[in-house]
Amino acid sequence: MRSACATGRTERRVSLSRAAAATEDARVERDFGRLWIGQTVSTFGTLLTRTALPFTAILVLHAGPLEMGVLGALDVASGLVLGLVAGAWVDRVRRRPLMIAADLMRALILVAVPVIAAAGALRIEHLYIVAALAGAGTVSFDVAMLAYLPTLVGGPALVAANRRLAAGASGSRSPPSAPAAGWCSGSPRRSR
Repeated sequence: MRSACATGRTERRVSLSRAAAATEDARVERDFGRLWIGQTVSTFGTLLTRTALPFTAILVLHAGPLEMGVLGALDVASGLVLGLVAGAWVDRVRRRPLMIAADLMRALILVAVPVIAAAGALRIEHLYIVAALAGAGTVSFDVAMLAYLPTLVGGPALVAANRRLAAGASGSRSPPSAPAAGWCSGSPRRSR
């Protein structure tokens, strides 16, 4: 009789362990799904920015080669400067809130461009600031995401998770992003 009770308890523990594992798997899948969607949207936004800002500079502000060079350099330079310390910084903060903050910061500064343009006050210096801050936000998000992923999806599932993230990034780099960037910059259509 006693061994039947012990067997019953063992079966309940195993059953509870399986239920806990299934719940944990569902949580990880849900959290990874959020990360995947966020990373895909973030990549699309980054590419849109890197296309729309130069279009805006040329078509709206009539920027010359020097201004265009500075605009491109600021995006890259801010990433290089922040990239030197980003890894150590990301290790000292919570990664998920950092990724959210980086994307919100980029969204807010990008929304500022059409608002300032609608007010008739847009200047190339505004685009310089936007390019530098967007580059910093991109590096912050990317480094935090790369550090967050192994803590979210461990072991053998990490390869599959990286594959899904790469597919999402690749999809957001597809050709529709170029016309969307042109549309967002307010580029005029050519009349025939």
